[in-house]
Amino acid sequence: MKGYVHSIETFGSVDGPGIRYVVFMQGCPLRCRWCHNPESWDVNPQELFYPEKCISCGGCAEGCYTGARTLCGREMTVEEVLEPIVADKPYYGAEGGVTLTGGEPQMQADFAAALTDECRRKGIGVIIETSMAVYRPDLLRKMDLIIADIKLWDDT
Repeated sequence: MKGYVHSIETFGSVDGPGIRYVVFMQGCPLRCRWCHNPESWDVNPQELFYPEKCISCGGCAEGCYTGARTLCGREMTVEEVLEPIVADKPYYGAEGGVTLTGGEPQMQADFAAALTDECRRKGIGVIIETSMAVYRPDLLRKMDLIIADIKLWDDT
């Protein structure tokens, strides 16, 4: 099973209770103006360009060593994501664990469910941060906690 991961935070302390391994997943159907991860909107990895880092060396095809061009997101297997999670298990304590966020993790529900199942087998709790713009109750039932981020409330 493979999925697209935007990035990983290994010592998260604000995305749920305790110390958390935070998996930012690619893909979100919303286009919020205030989004702090707009490069995660597309499920596929995105090439980012930082012109202030470019030295016009012409070496783009070989790979940018200044960081002006970089790939945001990568395809990963459940095992690739799980390996460091298990290695860091002693740091999570009774309250910590894994947080699936994004983007919108429910856009990759099968991958998120497979990762959650493997975490459970290893005795690691999993929570999800979701906008609920995508609704996959089969995935949500697997979670220890659901953090729902309501983006806009409007009576009309």
